[in-house]
Amino acid sequence: MNPSKAVNAIRNYAGRSAIAALILLSPIIVFLMVITTEGLIDLLVVAGPTTVCAAGTGAVGLVLSRKFWWRGPASGGAKASHARIANV
Repeated sequence: MNPSKAVNAIRNYAGRSAIAALILLSPIIVFLMVITTEGLIDLLVVAGPTTVCAAGTGAVGLVLSRKFWWRGPASGGAKASHARIANV
């Protein structure tokens, strides 16, 4: 008996089981997402436009500041990035 053949059968079974579980659980996940979205919308309506503006401003600030958080594959901070730019 070839052991790799048995391992492949187990991998196939596990993969297919995971896909089937995701397919069966997807309506439940969507239902929970809809309930959460409705709750957040109601919270924002009660809180008023000031909270909506603050949340929007925070989201825009987060998106714009992400480029400053990113550190490339080479560690070393600003000196390494300036060295790469100078070598280009």
